[in-house]
Parts: sequence; C-alpha cells; structure tokens
Amino acid sequence: MPRTVNRKNIHYPRGIIYVAPLDDDGVKEGLIDLGESIDFTTGLTIEEEKIPSGRGGASETFDVIKTVLGITFAFKLKEWNRENVNIAWLGDGFHTISQGSGYEPAKAITVKELDRWYQTGYRNGTIISVEGLAPYTKEVDYKVREQTNRETLIMPLSEGSISKDEELTVAIQYTAWSAINIYPLTDVDRIFYMKFVGNPEYGPIMEPQWWKVALKCSAPLPLIGEGGHKEIEFEGEALSDRENHPTMPFGDFPITEDWPT
Repeated sequence: MPRTVNRKNIHYPRGIIYVAPLDDDGVKEGLIDLGESIDFTTGLTIEEEKIPSGRGGASETFDVIKTVLGITFAFKLKEWNRENVNIAWLGDGFHTISQGSGYEPAKAITVKELDRWYQTGYRNGTIISVEGLAPYTKEVDYKVREQTNRETLIMPLSEGSISKDEELTVAIQYTAWSAINIYPLTDVDRIFYMKFVGNPEYGPIMEPQWWKVALKCSAPLPLIGEGGHKEIEFEGEALSDRENHPTMPFGDFPITEDWPT
C-alpha cells in the first residue's frame, strides 16, 4: 500500500528556548527563559574522508569515514531583557548603579570648548542656576538637555557670554534613579545548559537538550538601525560531556509524536 501522509507529522515550528548557567561544579543555576525568538536552527558539523579504491583503473570511492565534530545552533532573540544582554556581552551578572534624590548647589564645570555638551554627573536633573564670571541665562548663554532617566547635560553657547576656560558653578536638583549595570567581557568562559521546548501548532513536539553549550553573539548588537525592531543574534556549539553522559555525550532529542493538547 502507498504510504499515507500523516498530518500529525507536519512540523509548524514554535517553542521556547531555555538556558541555565553552569557553576564551576557543573550545577545549573536555574533556567532562563530567553523570551520571543525566531529562526532557531540546529545541525551537525560532520567531516568526511573518502577512501579511494586502488584495485581498478578508475578512481572509485569504496568507503567514507565520517567524523562528527559537534552540534551547532543559531537563533535570534526579539527581547532585549537583562538576561539576554548579559549573555550577549559575556557579562558576569547584574550590578546596581543608583543615585538618591538631592540638591547640588555648586557643581563645578570647566568650559574647555564652547558649543559642546558637558556632563553634570546626575540623572533626572533640573538645572536651577549657572554662574561664573556673572549669572548666566538659559537659552541665551547656555542650553540644557534634561531627560528622564538620562544624565543631565549643559552646553555653553558661543553666542552667549560664557568664555572658554571659564569655570562654571551649576546648581542642580535631581531625583532618585537606579539601573542594572552589566560589565562586558567579565565572564568570557561561561558555559550553559540549553533546552528547547517545542510548542508547535501542529506536528511532533521536539524537546532537545544540550548538557554543555558555549554561546556567543554572532552579529554586532544593533543599537541604532532602521526598519523596526532589531534582534540579538546568537550562535553556539554543544560541548561533549561524556564523563556525566557516556552514552549521549552532547545531549538528547525527545520527540512526542502526537498533536499538542
């Protein structure tokens, strides 16, 4: 009888990617849901050596030796959450940077050049007054850049009365602020456990997992760009863990051959 196509086996790929950082003893530090992702692919890296026959006049291949070099994968993440950015930057976790609310009556700023922005060192700030050789007027002698959660900046204007090399005294009011700080390249050797949980609309449910994985960004992070939202692109390689998994050193690939419920 001819084989009948089973609709249950048509694959509509959907799913969730989890990773768990491994500590120095190889213990998982909890699963991280990497969020919305697209184009998750995985495959084998295989090297072939063809063995030619020496028995006949024509050069014929009588055997092929295949060496499996590893398992690779690639994916793109839509969500720029702290976990994803930390993994992308090879950071060692999350550090806190913060300021309380307050008032600075005499922030000293030396004007090296006019028409350039100078940092006040405070976020969520409102500049109350600027003095130097004389009291100065906003939008006449200087302008400011005051944005929520951003550092407050001041620019002495060349058409105003502020002079080059003059030292300004800036009074600034500011409110509390805090953020997560990531230190790039502080954990370049971090290894992960990875699991994909398939959640297809139709087709078999695939749940591959890899015991040890090395991850890295496969493209520069697009901090500015056109055409809508941008993804973080990753690639990785599964590493052998034969000591703990002698019969399946890289991982396994469970498949549930039924429709999701």
